[in-house]
Amino acid sequence: MTPVAMMRQRGVSLLEVVVVLAIAGLFLTISSFAMQSVRRRTGLRAAAGGVRHLLMKANSSSVSRGSHCGVRFFNVGDQWFYSVYEDGNGNGIYSEEIKRGIDKLIEGPKPLFEPGSAQVGFPPSGIVDPDTNRPFPAGARPVQFGQSNLCSFSYYGACTPGTIYLTDGVSAAAMVRCSGAGGRIRIRFYGLSGKTWSN
Repeated sequence: MTPVAMMRQRGVSLLEVVVVLAIAGLFLTISSFAMQSVRRRTGLRAAAGGVRHLLMKANSSSVSRGSHCGVRFFNVGDQWFYSVYEDGNGNGIYSEEIKRGIDKLIEGPKPLFEPGSAQVGFPPSGIVDPDTNRPFPAGARPVQFGQSNLCSFSYYGACTPGTIYLTDGVSAAAMVRCSGAGGRIRIRFYGLSGKTWSN
């Protein structure tokens, strides 16, 4: 009997088929989890970059207009939005003056980013405060510009110091931080390489 004929006679047992299918299923599951993680982290990076771009645009607008501009963040349920305002009386942007129509709406309201890309907030697993290295207390606000959700930029380059926290909804986070006097806007990430903040 030739080797080819012997191979044809041998066949494949049910156990061998089950083992091969189990191994293939395991690889598919692992690769699916890996792809979901990559997609979430890519969405988080894109969302953080979009928020930074929005703030930098408001900063540039305040310089080119020669007046204060401010970005106000607000949510309706789980969806976050932003509006951009221009100072109407030369004293900066204030929530009360927005309500009274003194500081004028120049853009928005618009969604902060596409649903599903990231969320404003903290991951369910929790994160540490980048300044104290201690866990955030329950009920901490994810948008922190003093006691409000309003980041104001002056025509001479300063801005309201504060931070917006974003999450991928699982374990990673990003923060977009305005430094204040220098007007610097930077992004840092949490959970991309261990339970620490990194650039």
